Amino acid sequence: MYRLYYLIQQAKFSDMESIIEIIHLFNPKIKQTSRFTDNLEREDLEQELKVQLFIAVNKFKTADTPGFREFIRQLPEQRKS
Repeated sequence: MYRLYYLIQQAKFSDMESIIEIIHLFNPKIKQTSRFTDNLEREDLEQELKVQLFIAVNKFKTADTPGFREFIRQLPEQRKS
């Protein structure tokens, strides 16, 4: 998980190696998702999923992601609600 977080931070600075690594990490899920698509459209769908992944990486706000200890501290507060 930390590796993905680090890669996303680097990708936000247009680090091409990090972008490629993120796509590589998600490629099994992309392939799994596209297997239900017609063969003629599969390549287009996989390409579009990669574009959407890139967009999601750019929108992801790493500063808003709590650290583990902060996450744990928030758990009891959520249970009270």
